[in-house]
Amino acid sequence: MRSLLLLGAAALFGSSQPSAAELAWRKAKLFHDPNEACAVADFNNDGVPDISAGRNLFLGPDYTPRPLREVAEFGEDYLENNGEHAHDVDGDGWIDLIAGSYMGKEAYWYQNPGKQGIEYGKLWSRKLLQVTAQENEITFLRDLVGDSTPEFSVNSWNRGNPMLIWQLGNSTGSPTLTQISVGSVNGHGIGYGDINGDGREDITFRSGWYERP
Repeated sequence: MRSLLLLGAAALFGSSQPSAAELAWRKAKLFHDPNEACAVADFNNDGVPDISAGRNLFLGPDYTPRPLREVAEFGEDYLENNGEHAHDVDGDGWIDLIAGSYMGKEAYWYQNPGKQGIEYGKLWSRKLLQVTAQENEITFLRDLVGDSTPEFSVNSWNRGNPMLIWQLGNSTGSPTLTQISVGSVNGHGIGYGDINGDGREDITFRSGWYERP
């Protein structure tokens, strides 16, 4: 699979709001590998969006690949990376990464090495965040309890695994995840949206949907 960056350029013909017909999109290839996840954030705090994608970090505006982390191969066509998310886990002002994989039961976070570490191409330090006790087919970072702090959510292909989310915290001085049980059934595929129109985002999955209380 190719990791791609889509760059849009708007032609402004006397209007501050270009129409859809005036937008011209350009497809730019970042890298060629079997990675299946990426995140966009200002990782080096220079005010320009950057992209993390598996083993590589692409700093804007030129997006030249540089080392980020080691990611194991899964079979012949995949990397163990089915979800990576930008979040300042340790609260030091530098955006870190949280990542999970298809078969793995561990959630890791990768510590941003800061300005000099990024410039030197230093690999980000991997730290165990939580053992989720289920196969993390795909992971998300999303505010599901309405406290403005995202929760770590796992969609497991194993229907017998419960639907769980974890609240991020660091009250002990180290980043932690506190488990919240959503329901007893899981399954391949997940989505989020206000299904019943009550203003709260619910969770949809293979067998139905869970209403957010």
